[in-house]
Amino acid sequence: MKKFLMALVVLAIASGPALAGPNENGVLMVHNTGVMYSTDPFPTVLPTCPEIVNTVAMGSEGGLTPSQSVPVVWKVYAVFPPANSPILKALGWGYNLSAVNAGGIIIEQNGAAPGVFSIVSAGWAPATTGIPEVGMSFTDSCRVAHVTELWWFSGYAYAGALGEPQMFSLQGHTNPLNQIFSDCVIPANKDAIAGYGSLGFGQPGYTFCPTGEVVGPCCFTDGTCQMLTAVACQGLSGSFVGGEACTPQLCPVIKYGACCKDMICQVVTSNVCFNIGGTYSGDDTTCDPYPCAVPVEVKSWGQIKSSYR
Repeated sequence: MKKFLMALVVLAIASGPALAGPNENGVLMVHNTGVMYSTDPFPTVLPTCPEIVNTVAMGSEGGLTPSQSVPVVWKVYAVFPPANSPILKALGWGYNLSAVNAGGIIIEQNGAAPGVFSIVSAGWAPATTGIPEVGMSFTDSCRVAHVTELWWFSGYAYAGALGEPQMFSLQGHTNPLNQIFSDCVIPANKDAIAGYGSLGFGQPGYTFCPTGEVVGPCCFTDGTCQMLTAVACQGLSGSFVGGEACTPQLCPVIKYGACCKDMICQVVTSNVCFNIGGTYSGDDTTCDPYPCAVPVEVKSWGQIKSSYR
């Protein structure tokens, strides 16, 4: 039975045509329930998008002081635009924990929503190694609600050495085939996850409220930022970073220059050039005029003749 269910998850996530389906423009959100972890049942009422709380209060003591004396419970939800008629069968996602200035987030307990079969990586909480991500499928029935609970976590955070806040951030699965919502049709429709939320400990997190196409900050290599949909951002060769607004420090300028490697010139970043063992000519340099010419060795006529004796 377990092998059958595992095959079901893989098929549900990785199969099907790349067509817009009933889960189009859906997003993932993180919500602080306000409930302290205990043996009591968790509340089952699902929040609407405007009710999502993406912040946990951080203690003001600074240093390595936990934000809560009792772990707080937060949940991950799939949320779809009001105009949709969602049919959710499977998806994949992961998360990232900040560790600003020796601070960090401690996850003590976690669990899937009812009816979920999951395949998690070795790095899933409470483990601390590997990439924390999950592929999951609803095995009892497809979910048709606009807000669907996926997973719950309980834990707390430590501020950095100078009181810096921390962040629990959802992110895409490392396999692009799993960065989707899949429905119950065979073969399944696949809709890209349009946004990933976050929960801030001592600072605001990010929440996308889908009303159609999700819009967020899109960074370009020249440091500029535009509010675009993820699809539009990708089409313009930008990087969709998510969030609520463009800020001056959000998008660093990415510099390129000529790089010589084995007498071959290519225009790349300095980091790429260094990683391939090349010689970087400097920012904004080009391969014209060609910087990788064969070096000229100066020799006297006597030295040249001695080379052939």
